[in-house]
Amino acid sequence: MSQMIGEGLGNYMGQFLEYDEKNNVNFLRSFMRIKVLLDVRKPLLRSKKIIKPDGELKVIMKYERLGPFC
Repeated sequence: MSQMIGEGLGNYMGQFLEYDEKNNVNFLRSFMRIKVLLDVRKPLLRSKKIIKPDGELKVIMKYERLGPFC
């Protein structure tokens, strides 16, 4: 849950803007908060599998503060 991983995920989703460092203060947290600029003409992404040398990781994406859609 480092900033480098957050930037990579943000650039995969759209354009990475900001990583929330205050979110990782507690070691019990199991999520990362990033700010991404999305193209509203493309569908939202729901999940992604990342294959690492030591195993597979599944990332579930949730969205906050989405504007109204037409």
